[in-house]
Amino acid sequence: MYWFPMHAGFLKLSVVPPVEAVYDAYYGDGDYPVTKVLRDPVYVEVRILNRTDPNIVLTLEDCWATSTPSPLGQPQWSLLVAGCPYRDDQYQTTLVPVAGSSGLPYPTHYKRFIVQMFTFVDAGSQLPLKAKVRVYWPRNATFPMAALYCTASRAPPGVHPL
Repeated sequence: MYWFPMHAGFLKLSVVPPVEAVYDAYYGDGDYPVTKVLRDPVYVEVRILNRTDPNIVLTLEDCWATSTPSPLGQPQWSLLVAGCPYRDDQYQTTLVPVAGSSGLPYPTHYKRFIVQMFTFVDAGSQLPLKAKVRVYWPRNATFPMAALYCTASRAPPGVHPL
């Protein structure tokens, strides 16, 4: 997978892939490329950089992957829809709560989730595409004093494969 180190906008966001589920060690530049086998867990952490306002809450309403450098490129696969794991995915994204007891100075500035490694396939031949998987989300990913909670009873509206 390919990770964009920063996303510019009103706030700077960083996407970092931790080595394991404890989210205390991260891959460095010298560790790439990281090789994963299909269905291996891929740990993801998105964080707000250079802000100290405790009222800011990072929300990831929609998050998707594509094999192209463009976030609008095809094929696409949804990871999060309406803030929840994409329910039509056989191997759903797992949201990892960031607790106030995590030791982080601003836990609301972090979102963590786990994706099982996958690949895109050619629509005709069904052979795997030899391309990087890129993860995207809309630029408006942060809101002051707002939170989005995903519950088992909440079904994302209008969910369909892209």
